[in-house]
Amino acid sequence: MPEISLALTLDLVIVAICAGLLWTGGRLSALHPAVLYLFCHLYVVTVRLLTLVAGAVPYAPLHEVLRAAFVSDIALIGVTAVFLHLARTAGQQVRMHSQRKSRILQSRYVLTVAAVACMIGLVGSWYLRFAGVDVIAQRTFGSWSSSSWLWITVYWPIQAAVMWHYIFGYRPVALVFTAAIFIMTALSQARFPIVIFGIFLCLSFLSRRGLRWPPARILAVLAILAVVWFPLKVISASAWAGDDLGTIAQKAVNYTEDNIVAGGGDLQFLDQAATVMTLVDEHGQYFYGTTLLPLLVSPVPRVWWPDKPALNQYMRDIQNQDRPIADFGMISLLIGEGYANGGYVGAVLFPMLVAWCYGRAYFAVMHKPHNSLGKFAYLVFLPTLIQVFRDGLVALVIFNLIVSMPMMFVIYLHYAFTSRPRLAQAAAPRLAVGRAGS
Repeated sequence: MPEISLALTLDLVIVAICAGLLWTGGRLSALHPAVLYLFCHLYVVTVRLLTLVAGAVPYAPLHEVLRAAFVSDIALIGVTAVFLHLARTAGQQVRMHSQRKSRILQSRYVLTVAAVACMIGLVGSWYLRFAGVDVIAQRTFGSWSSSSWLWITVYWPIQAAVMWHYIFGYRPVALVFTAAIFIMTALSQARFPIVIFGIFLCLSFLSRRGLRWPPARILAVLAILAVVWFPLKVISASAWAGDDLGTIAQKAVNYTEDNIVAGGGDLQFLDQAATVMTLVDEHGQYFYGTTLLPLLVSPVPRVWWPDKPALNQYMRDIQNQDRPIADFGMISLLIGEGYANGGYVGAVLFPMLVAWCYGRAYFAVMHKPHNSLGKFAYLVFLPTLIQVFRDGLVALVIFNLIVSMPMMFVIYLHYAFTSRPRLAQAAAPRLAVGRAGS
C-alpha cells in the first residue's frame, strides 16, 4: 500500500539524517546512549514498517500504526537535537566534572555483594526454576512463591558474574563460569537479563580497554545476543520439553521465520504502542504524570497488599473488552507512555527527557577512569535504556533499582562508606569523547 511505503521512506530518511548528524557532531562512542536509542528505533519502527511493506498483517489498524511510526520519527528528531546540544556544551561539562574527584570502586565491596548475590541467586534459581517450581516453591515459600521480591533473585548470579569481570577483567576460567551462568539464566526463560547484562559485559570491556568502538570479537558477542534473543523463549521451552538439539534448532528457525514473515509478537511493539495511543484518545483525558504514581507503592509486597495498584494501572484504566491491553501484558513504548500523559507533546518530551538525562550522565563520566564509581553506575543504567524505550519511564526505576538490586547495592555501599579522594586518582584507561573519527 502506498501509505506504508511513504511512511517507510520518511522513516528511513529521518533515521539517516539523525544518524549522520550524530556521527558528525554528537561526539559518539559505543557508550553513548544515542547508539542504543537508534538501535531501538530501527528495531521497533523501521523493521516493523519493512515487515508491513512485505505484507505482514498489522495487529492494530494500519492508520494507528502509521501514526505511532510518525510520532516515533518526530521523537527521534527531538532526541537527536538534545544529544547534539549536549555535545556542543560537553567541553564545559567535562571541565566542571573533572574538578570533582571520583569515588573509586572498592573490590572488597564488589566481591562481597557479588558472592552473596550469587549464593542467594543460585538457591533461588534452584527452588523457583529448576526443582519443580509448582510444588517445592509453594511448599517452601507459601504465598510468597509468586512475589517478584523472590523472583528477582533468579537474576542475581548473572549480575555477580558481570561485576566480577568489571573489576578483574576477562580471565578464561571466569568466562567459562560466566557462560554457564548465562545459559542457566536463559533456561529460566528470561530474555531481558541476557540482553541487559550481556550488553553491560561488552560495554565494560570497552570501558576497561579505553575503546570507543567494539572490536570484532565484541561485535560477534552482540550479534550472538541479537540472534539468540529472538527465539530464546522457544529454545528454553523446547529444552525443558526434552527435545534434542536438532529439534530445538528447527523450532528456533521456524519461530524466527514466522515472526519475520508474518510480523509476530516480537515485531509488534509499534502496534501495541499505537493501540495504547488510540485507547488514550477514547479514554478522553490524559494522565499528566500520574502513570508514574504506582512506583511509590511498588516496594510493598503484593502478599501484604493484594489490591496494590499495578505498575501499568493506567493501561488497566483505558483498556476495554475489545482491547484488553493490560490483561494481555502489552507494552506502550516510551512514546505511548508520554502520549498517555500529555498527548503528542508528551510523546515527544518523554524521549527528549530520557535523552537529556542519559546524555548528561555520559559526558559527566566518560572522562573518568574505568574504576570510578560514576563510570560503573553509568554502565549499570545504560543497558536498561532498551527497557525504558520499550516500557517507559517506569522501567528506569524497575530495571535499575529493583531488578539490578545487587549492582545498585554496590553503589549504595560506596556512597555510604567511602568518600571522594583528596588527591587526584591514579591514571586509568579513559574513553575519548571527541568527534567521530578523531
